[in-house]
Amino acid sequence: VEGVSTCALCPAGSYSGAVGATSNVTCEACPARSYSGVEGASDESTCDNTCPTGSYSGAAAAACEQCPATTVTAGPGSVAATDCVCARGFTWVETGSSSLCAACEAGTYKDAPGTGECSSCPALSSSDAGSTSQEDCICTP
Repeated sequence: VEGVSTCALCPAGSYSGAVGATSNVTCEACPARSYSGVEGASDESTCDNTCPTGSYSGAAAAACEQCPATTVTAGPGSVAATDCVCARGFTWVETGSSSLCAACEAGTYKDAPGTGECSSCPALSSSDAGSTSQEDCICTP
């Protein structure tokens, strides 16, 4: 029928309260720290999902993105990949033009996530690479 237009659904990660919208112009992005996997959402309440620890979402996210391997976030609700820090047992290492989280060397451990350095095992003890607790340090003969 001439003159009749079709309604447009907002993509996942956004919502619109406008009835009968024929374009995505009325769609508003979900706020940062939330996401919505719902296509055609009509209000912001669909954006109430908070990304769990180990993932993040920016504005207009349809899903959470996982932090890269060997990294985690400090808690839920992170908004960017830069919120991902080295996991327990891993430390920040600068290698030329790039940086990465590398396993703590044997004889050391790191018991909290973050950019901190690995701690040495007590005297006369050692641990495997990637150890996450001082309890991993075992007496050496």
